[in-house]
Amino acid sequence: MPAIFGLEPYHACLRPEDGVYCLFRVDLHADEDNELMQLIRAVDEYVTHLL
Repeated sequence: MPAIFGLEPYHACLRPEDGVYCLFRVDLHADEDNELMQLIRAVDEYVTHLL
């Protein structure tokens, strides 16, 4: 797995004895007419609105 910069060590967060949670960042890219990307954006907008 490549190095993750600016986030906690990934493998340490997987340890059940002292791991709390893991963070990751993902940049998704797709054409504007991609149905799955449209669904992801709609869900993201809905969830962000709830917060």
